[in-house]
Amino acid sequence: MDQLSESTTKSLGEVELPEQLEQRLIEEQERFHHPYARVPSLLRAARAGRETLVAPHKSVDQDLQEVTARHDAIIQERVKHNHDEVEHAKQVAAAHHHQHQTGAKETGNPAAVDELSRGVQEKQRSVAQKQAELTDLDARLERAAKIERDLRARLGEAV
Repeated sequence: MDQLSESTTKSLGEVELPEQLEQRLIEEQERFHHPYARVPSLLRAARAGRETLVAPHKSVDQDLQEVTARHDAIIQERVKHNHDEVEHAKQVAAAHHHQHQTGAKETGNPAAVDELSRGVQEKQRSVAQKQAELTDLDARLERAAKIERDLRARLGEAV
């Protein structure tokens, strides 16, 4: 029993992990992108007497803020990109519509009118599709904001 109590009082820097366990620890940290990813290198340094094992501490609020900021940035980037595409599609559709109107009057060529009409319809479908995507992204952003508010409320209650 003396040996057990002695081993439980050792610091992590003094504990020799079997190679198999150390490898498993590294794999799990990589798999989950664990915030203590430096633990194996810290263990090796502590064994060599160069460093003590002190893991970085992050609060749940800090983690939540970082994740929320990354998520918001991604969604905002997608929303902006889709807004730009919708605006471009509107401009192209308007230009095609204008060409359709002037082309029909100038040439009187029904084939040209049909071709331009198909182009306009295609652009209008593209605009409608982009607007639907934009609406979907806006809904996702709103859901993410609601989830964040709910999580913050729950964390406030837990503390």
